[in-house]
Amino acid sequence: MLRVLKKNKVESIYVSAQNGNDENNGTINAPLQTIEKAQSYAREMVKRDANVEVFLEGEFELDKTLIFNEEDSAQSGKSVVYN
Repeated sequence: MLRVLKKNKVESIYVSAQNGNDENNGTINAPLQTIEKAQSYAREMVKRDANVEVFLEGEFELDKTLIFNEEDSAQSGKSVVYN
């Protein structure tokens, strides 16, 4: 018997402090600018039971503390990673 394992797809969000814009869609060619916006996108992806990877480029200044809570946690067997 042959079993084929389905690889879990990873949804990526790209963020660039210098070249991003929060009106963009968060792709490699149209990155977001802020971690806060990326967190919002990641939360929506988590609701769809996705694996999420957020790629951060640059130095980010935060006006307030960035808080992660249960909305930022992946479902069982899934992951959310900020790089």
